[in-house]
Amino acid sequence: MPAPPAEPPPSPFDWSREERVCELLGDAFELTFERGTNVLRMPSGQIMWDIFVTGFGPMKALAASLDSSRRIALEREFVLLHERYRTPAGLAVARDYIVTIGVRR
Repeated sequence: MPAPPAEPPPSPFDWSREERVCELLGDAFELTFERGTNVLRMPSGQIMWDIFVTGFGPMKALAASLDSSRRIALEREFVLLHERYRTPAGLAVARDYIVTIGVRR
């Protein structure tokens, strides 16, 4: 990917960190958090690639920034990575999540 700007914007993934959410919202809200795990189920690593490369902004941008040989290599590695989660019913990838509950002060 191209080099990030000198002062990159905050990562949207920071919303998964309780400290960051408290920093942004803690003055205005009483916050509680619930953590859990869901399972992303897909028929194959190739289908997962197709969905992520067309619908998940960071992956779409990364793939678009690569020349064809590097994009092919990324696709191959992405598919292989996700095929490690194969079950008899298809892929089952466990993903942690956090729910933030806020009550305005």
